Amino acid sequence: MYYTLISLACMVRAGFQVNFDKDLCTVSYAQPNRRIIAVIPESGTLYRIANPYPTEYAKVTKTKMTISELH
Repeated sequence: MYYTLISLACMVRAGFQVNFDKDLCTVSYAQPNRRIIAVIPESGTLYRIANPYPTEYAKVTKTKMTISELH
């Protein structure tokens, strides 16, 4: 199983709001609309988003990007 670590500091700097309450982490856009984009349950000592796709799944993009743009 693969995991992707996400920097909460980077998310907040990008304009998202992250809240922790009991066993849930909620990610939303900042003001004015505050629309929720993710509700993540606690799993052990981590907040983990389950991958709804098989591990051998890929999507094709329509936009070309350089290696520099990806990092």
